[in-house]
Amino acid sequence: MSRAAGGGLSPLTAAGLIALAAAVCYARTLWCGWIWDDDFYVWNNPTLKTPGGIFDIWFRPLSIPQYYPLVHTTYWLEYRLWGDWPAGYHAVNVFLHAGNAVLLWLVLHRLAVPAAWLGALLFAVHPLGVESVAWVTERKNTLSLALALASLLAWLSFRDAGQHADRLRWYWLSLGLFAASLLSKTVTVSLIGVMLVITWWKTGRLTRRDALLALPYLAVGLPLALTTVWLEKHHVGAADVDWGLSPLDRIVLAGRVICFYATKLAWPQPLAFFYDRWRIDAREAWQWLYPGAVIAAIATTWFARHTLGRGPLAAILLFCGCLFPALGFFDVYPFKFSFVADHFAYHAMPAFLSATAALLAVAAARLGRSRELIFTAAAACLGLGLVTIARVPVYDNLETLCNDTLAKSPRCWAARNILSPYYTDLGRYADADRVYAEVRDDSWLPPWPHDLAMLRYNHARAVEGLGRTADAERLYREAIALDAGYAKPRSNLAKLLADSGRTEQAIAMYTELLQLHLPPADRSRACMNLGTVLADTKAWPEAEAKFRESLALAPESGTSWEWLGIAVLRQGRVADAIAAFERAVALAVDPAARTRAQANLTAARSLVGGR
Repeated sequence: MSRAAGGGLSPLTAAGLIALAAAVCYARTLWCGWIWDDDFYVWNNPTLKTPGGIFDIWFRPLSIPQYYPLVHTTYWLEYRLWGDWPAGYHAVNVFLHAGNAVLLWLVLHRLAVPAAWLGALLFAVHPLGVESVAWVTERKNTLSLALALASLLAWLSFRDAGQHADRLRWYWLSLGLFAASLLSKTVTVSLIGVMLVITWWKTGRLTRRDALLALPYLAVGLPLALTTVWLEKHHVGAADVDWGLSPLDRIVLAGRVICFYATKLAWPQPLAFFYDRWRIDAREAWQWLYPGAVIAAIATTWFARHTLGRGPLAAILLFCGCLFPALGFFDVYPFKFSFVADHFAYHAMPAFLSATAALLAVAAARLGRSRELIFTAAAACLGLGLVTIARVPVYDNLETLCNDTLAKSPRCWAARNILSPYYTDLGRYADADRVYAEVRDDSWLPPWPHDLAMLRYNHARAVEGLGRTADAERLYREAIALDAGYAKPRSNLAKLLADSGRTEQAIAMYTELLQLHLPPADRSRACMNLGTVLADTKAWPEAEAKFRESLALAPESGTSWEWLGIAVLRQGRVADAIAAFERAVALAVDPAARTRAQANLTAARSLVGGR
């Protein structure tokens, strides 16, 4: 590799500077904590906590939030190293992003893209990448892009190898890396299109042989991509949402999404975790300006390809192609919150930024302004890097993330529905109540009943913590009315009724709760709670039945064993009570519970001695 590969620097120096720029911009992520969805993916993910979890990750797709087993394998390995310490996971993401920037530079150099070093450097420091790098859950992006770029490099080696004996080895290596990238995130299926566009750009044509060489990639990629689409609908929940988008609406949406990301890459301000959700309506003529602009750009570069070259059209096709999975033609669950998100653009960023760098380099060369290019590039990278450094602390925790979002999108119901329970779990009930109370009208409310029910439930928890039980009861009942199958408000309302002495109403609410489809742990807890209320009414046989039902679902619950002991003791079965209390003592999870269970056990044994 020549020294020109790094803009006059040696290859090793150029790669080191690109990686260093990424590391400097993202070093602050090592002090970031956990944010949204990180519990499901990492610190509260049961598949990571046992050696056998690696089997579930690969062979039980529904055991993990999304079937990206290679990503979860990295989490599983890291959990063995540093448990739930977030800095370790953040460090790996930074390492992957820096590696992606270097891999991008290698790809661009192999393709002889002008100012390849600048394109890679812009990618390394651009703030639109913060969401993918500073969010542990988005390991999907950083890992899949690394594998996709490595696959592309191997494919380029295959393409350039001529009749060399190792040629087929490069092809099979590329295909294997492509499969690995799909197992990290299936949006990398777009790499098939990337290879075909690059072939057309370099040769001016696509042959039958090119199509045949792409078929094995398609055979690997299409089934995994369709699996992701199915899981997104039926496991993640996209099928449960009425998106209300016609085919024409989706075309309008696609054009607007492409224009949005191009604008954010050119001018990355303001950036937000959740953007306002657009109202898409193809019947409004002005909304067709977005797809019109995209079509005009493609048409212009197509007709000008003989004067401008095929590069500009190839860059647009690559950018749009890498964005295709996020354009709205496939329903994905995050569209509930917004049709756009910074992390959706991570795989498309290289196409836009490398094309921008190449355009600047070509213009500077034709105008004889190469020195000005260096100063412009330095200023752009410095400015983008400073924005990235300033953006990273937003991802410190849910509070900083949601407050930043609400400062830019005050009507964002999703941020409020995340922030309020975050405060409630910390005991900051006044802050949790304020999240909803500061909104003076209902125009910001989510259009879907379950999300609105969740909002009412979260608000009820906050006001109950403040002692406003009447408001809490009203909000819990509103949540139940909005979504009759939503278990959490029924559970909380039943407890509120029991605590306020309305025992019959509490029993009725728990009975309704147990008629719902509940996970075993939730059903066990509901049975135990109903048993305690029945115990308050001295209905000991009925209470015993509920405690036994609870233990059938969760036999390691020390609390249920203790209550069972109380119930059978009150019915005069001392030996059974002693056995239950002994189990409660053995299973107690904290000193207070153990002390209480031991006291009950001692009292029961004294009855034997008294006889």
